[in-house]
Amino acid sequence: MTLDACSRWVALASVLTMMSANPPYVEAQPEPFAARQLIAATVIPGNSAAGGGRTTAEPDSDRHFQLADTATVPPAYSAATLGKTGTGDSVPAAETRWQWSLNAGYRQDDLKWSFALPGIDPRSELTWSDIESFQLEFGLQRRFFHNFRLKGTFAYAFIFNGQNQDSDYDGNNRTLEFSRSNNATDDGDLWDISLGLAYDIRLFSDRFLLSPLLGYAFNDQNLQISDGVQTLPPLGPFQGLDSSYDATWYGPWIGMELQYNSYGSSAPSPGYEAYFGFEYHLADFEAKADWNLRPDLAHPKSFDQDADGSGWVLTGAINYLFNSRWGVNLTGKYQRWETDTGTHRFFFSDGSTFATRLNEVIWKSFAVTLGVTCRF
Repeated sequence: MTLDACSRWVALASVLTMMSANPPYVEAQPEPFAARQLIAATVIPGNSAAGGGRTTAEPDSDRHFQLADTATVPPAYSAATLGKTGTGDSVPAAETRWQWSLNAGYRQDDLKWSFALPGIDPRSELTWSDIESFQLEFGLQRRFFHNFRLKGTFAYAFIFNGQNQDSDYDGNNRTLEFSRSNNATDDGDLWDISLGLAYDIRLFSDRFLLSPLLGYAFNDQNLQISDGVQTLPPLGPFQGLDSSYDATWYGPWIGMELQYNSYGSSAPSPGYEAYFGFEYHLADFEAKADWNLRPDLAHPKSFDQDADGSGWVLTGAINYLFNSRWGVNLTGKYQRWETDTGTHRFFFSDGSTFATRLNEVIWKSFAVTLGVTCRF
């Protein structure tokens, strides 16, 4: 290598060394998110050492900036706009990508149905009333494209108390009642599963969210009948009653949600939210039962039912937020479902079947729960 070549390499190395020691500016990196979630709030003259590790440099300038939390920066550059939060960031809770909730509380249900025979309507009527249960409900939401939310809920309730009445008639309009038993329903469970897609319309500086929804739901009532007492004729308790009735409702729904929050586009520290939701459901109804004390009927499937139905669900909630991540909520829900006339089909022990008309099925439910909410 000639002397001139060596001189050129030494000169180039010296230039690179000086540039690395005092760079004219630092390019913004597309990732990580932490760099995108912070913006300069205070201009600091001098080099980057003046601001320590929380500085960045302005392109084509020798000015460097002290980085500040997003609570003090314009909304256009906030972590909320980017849809991502970092440790220590103060981001409006409504803007976080994920949210889960876990609630527990009291639930009460009622259900009744009847079927008809030619000339006798109804022939038999079953009523479950004051079905008390303890419910656990898990909810999960995922925000994407800023205004869209995918939300799902799963609720499970185990029954600890309830009453059942089984009445049979020989005349129309519930006349000539010849048999009635009053029984217990202190076992069984209830399931509610729902998945929905929401679009949030932001109003009044983000203090209100108006959200139309589309979804699909599945509901199940697994009811048990035991501790039989024959009240007409008044023969008293009888042994061996252990019948079951399992009803399902499933189908699409549309809905609307309205949410108010006290913090708008800023961070809740603390804050609160009030929520109201309405859903209208179309449902396919199916049910099956095992009447264990009927030797003339088949087991474990003594009869089944099917019909078209519909229902509506009202939900109200108050959520108190300690910060942008954690909160507690009080939630109430009421729902009412019913069917059109359908088919009631008997399965006999000799293998034969018989179909007759199922009158409307009516199911009502309300629940009050308390829970915790987490957003991240």
